[in-house]
Amino acid sequence: MIVCRIYEKHHNTLAEHRNLLLGYRTPRALKNEQNWCVAQGEFIKYSKLFNRCFICAGTIWLMIDLIVNLKAMSVMLQSISLILLILLIIFFTEKNIKAFEKSQKI
Repeated sequence: MIVCRIYEKHHNTLAEHRNLLLGYRTPRALKNEQNWCVAQGEFIKYSKLFNRCFICAGTIWLMIDLIVNLKAMSVMLQSISLILLILLIIFFTEKNIKAFEKSQKI
């Protein structure tokens, strides 16, 4: 969520040109300026979407934790969920960059 807020705040700067500190940086995103702009927008879009879902799920998870008291297992499951969330964001961002590249070739 913090990363998403930083990206939102600096989105115009990120979308204009690449830099060494911030941005969604994969080989496909760094390929050219158009890919860079699309990658930044898509990363922010999916980060917001999945963060909202994760906050809702986390709230429910917290209530269950307080009732059932599964602390050690809960931390492991939340860590795995967070890693999966990040992988989903990367997957969908890369998928959309690839689709953008294909649409530019036609």
